[in-house]
Amino acid sequence: LFLNRAMKGMLDISPDGYAGANIQSFLTGHGKDYFADFTGKIMDTGRPGQIDDIEILRDDGSACYVEISMSPVKKDCKSPVTGFSGVVRDVSERRKREQALRLSEEIFSKAFRNSPGGMFIAALKDTRLINVNDSFLKITGFTLFDLIGNSLSELNFFSSPARAEKFINAVRHGKRVKNMETGFFNAQGKKRTGV
Repeated sequence: LFLNRAMKGMLDISPDGYAGANIQSFLTGHGKDYFADFTGKIMDTGRPGQIDDIEILRDDGSACYVEISMSPVKKDCKSPVTGFSGVVRDVSERRKREQALRLSEEIFSKAFRNSPGGMFIAALKDTRLINVNDSFLKITGFTLFDLIGNSLSELNFFSSPARAEKFINAVRHGKRVKNMETGFFNAQGKKRTGV
């Protein structure tokens, strides 16, 4: 196993460390099996491949997530595979950002779905409804079929279009709208007031 300076830095090992080691010595449990399958496929097909997200261990025992692109090494196109050459890229930070985003989306989704207050998500451009929570359906009496894809103006939702436009323009300009009472019509056409 030959490691260049960047790979040694990624693994935080000494310049002469791991001479003659096998790459599997850096892998964790299931990663070893996955990597063995991956290299076996390259051996069998003679074609390059890529692993998008695999955990490797640094010299100090901490984990690092990498993307590995590997190509078979052969004397010529008819010879068997004698080794591999590859590029390893640290994707730990990207992985952390993706996990944080997933967690944020999960938290938002749970808060949106379980809120006792009626909530909707609409496109800023034309107020077409993208999603509503169950409380919104219960409060208004509308069904998802009535709402999704339709704009609030098409539904004649707000009892005062001028007040609604003021509210929508504030949101479009990045202003926070808080405790603003507005009238709306439910599915039966009865006027209600919401905050």
